[in-house]
Amino acid sequence: MSTSQVDRLGERLRGTEVLSEDDLALLQRFRAEHEAALIEVQARLERAIPGVAQAARIKTIQTLHDKLRRQPTKLSRIQDIAGVRIVGDMDLASQDAMVASIAREFAKARVIDRRAHPTFGYRAVHIIVKVGRCSCEVQVRTIPQHLWAEIVERLADLWGRDIRYGGSPEQRGTRVGDLTRQGLWELIRGVSDQMHALEEAAADQNLAVEAGDAPPGLEHVDLEQARRDTRDVLAKLRDFLESGATL
Repeated sequence: MSTSQVDRLGERLRGTEVLSEDDLALLQRFRAEHEAALIEVQARLERAIPGVAQAARIKTIQTLHDKLRRQPTKLSRIQDIAGVRIVGDMDLASQDAMVASIAREFAKARVIDRRAHPTFGYRAVHIIVKVGRCSCEVQVRTIPQHLWAEIVERLADLWGRDIRYGGSPEQRGTRVGDLTRQGLWELIRGVSDQMHALEEAAADQNLAVEAGDAPPGLEHVDLEQARRDTRDVLAKLRDFLESGATL
């Protein structure tokens, strides 16, 4: 399909709740292009960052349809139909180094840093790469960033998808212990800020220690233990939500 045909398909999908058989077949063809591109992206990522685990996916028909109906974006310009996620036990400096290695592998790669300026608490670094006309979003997350995002995904399943886009939880006044759902959500959003401040401090301290500029007696382990404790708390909350708990 030409780009104009793709965009006309997107407009038809945006205006209907039920896909026709013809449009469904066209959308499957468009997704198949991205599946082929994703295979190439993964091979080039392995060359750029050998041995690093990757998790890849193509957006489902339903997810694409929902996104088109939620946003005015043209179908040909959606950048995350294909995606790869990389999660590493690393500090922010190591995350920067990995992102730089990936960006060097792909001409005209575009880096979107959502750490200092998060999207409703969500933090990560995204690299938008292209193979032919197909875009692929490569997400690079530290473990705390990933755990926080997983927690929000579980809460979105329970409280409605709007919280991922700046909305409030469904039945926001429902009590959750001493808090309401809204109060708990604001607390979790605040955890993202605290987590990032801790990761920044850990990265700064590690760089100072390695450069020999740290005060006597200051070592990696001081803040590294705090980072591990933060990861443990986030992991326990994520596991609690996955257990089917009612919030």
